[in-house]
Amino acid sequence: MFSKAALAGVLMTITTAEARIVLSSPDGNVQATVSTDADARLLYAVTFQGREVLAPSPIGVAIDGADCGLSVELGTAEETACDVAFAWRGNHTEAKLRGRAASIPVKPKDAAPWTLELRCFNEGVAYRCVISGEGERRVTGEAAAWNLVEGTHAWCNPNTKDCEGTHERHLVNVIPSETFKESIALPMTLELPGGGFAAITEANVMHYSGMTLEPTGQWQVKASFRDDPEGWPMKGVIETPWRVLLLAADLNTLVNNDLVAALCPAPDPKLFPDGIRTDWLKPGRCLWQWWAYNDPGTHWSKQ
Repeated sequence: MFSKAALAGVLMTITTAEARIVLSSPDGNVQATVSTDADARLLYAVTFQGREVLAPSPIGVAIDGADCGLSVELGTAEETACDVAFAWRGNHTEAKLRGRAASIPVKPKDAAPWTLELRCFNEGVAYRCVISGEGERRVTGEAAAWNLVEGTHAWCNPNTKDCEGTHERHLVNVIPSETFKESIALPMTLELPGGGFAAITEANVMHYSGMTLEPTGQWQVKASFRDDPEGWPMKGVIETPWRVLLLAADLNTLVNNDLVAALCPAPDPKLFPDGIRTDWLKPGRCLWQWWAYNDPGTHWSKQ
């Protein structure tokens, strides 16, 4: 899916206090910056159409209780182009996205190096952490959080069980914790101050706990893993899902944003030789019994 080429859009500057890697989308409207602060915490920030939409926000995975985003140095980024095209359904038959990518070595002070993969598309920004290793280890959470710009409104779904709750609109700093005591289901749609929209979500969630978001009472929401509060075991390489920030000038563009699909693997060619055009796939009307009978089990007469 990804073509490789040298990028002019990646800059890296290093000072004694911090390192910065800046990655821009092909159209120049989206820019992601990976940096470390004075305490060597790994951070990223995002601008859209020249305006800050995400202030520096923490990145890190806790493995056996140790946060790999703390006390780190950044290595030299490897830059590639990642233009994507694939067959799709809906109001367009092909999805086309143009983006740029950076593979960034991250070197913790007291742990093995790992890789931060960053993508910056015209449609948004995504990152994931790839942590090499052997044997079984336990992921006990993430430091991931989103420090949003003052004045940002969020549309929040309090139902994390089946994601069918009524969305509520709140300023991010006053999302009521009593309403969202079970956290916030993804995606969270954001109204940006000064115009435009964004959404926080994830992509390619495989062998990993699903993420929800918790309000903090500030202009921040943070990652939560309520289904696995004690963590979960993983063998070999630990690869997080993509942490995605969709960006759009209007809601129509946001709804038709194909970035999540673009970040997921292509269909297995052995099972789907022509992708979603494989002839045994027959899209059509679907029946859903829960709307009429709540949870009756599998009864074909009710189907």
